[in-house]
Amino acid sequence: MSSQENSLNLRWSSLNALLIVSARFISDFGAFLNMVALSTYVYLLSNSVMHVSICCVAATS
Repeated sequence: MSSQENSLNLRWSSLNALLIVSARFISDFGAFLNMVALSTYVYLLSNSVMHVSICCVAATS
């Protein structure tokens, strides 16, 4: 392979890595927001922090 082809492959690899990391960050942030929404909903229904902690432990298991 030529030097130019290696450079092009390196750019595509870097772009792919960036896209994978970005997608993972967005996915983890979405999961965090989902847990916040679930915790808020349970707290508003029960007005008990104990119910929220039990719900969160059950949801992550």
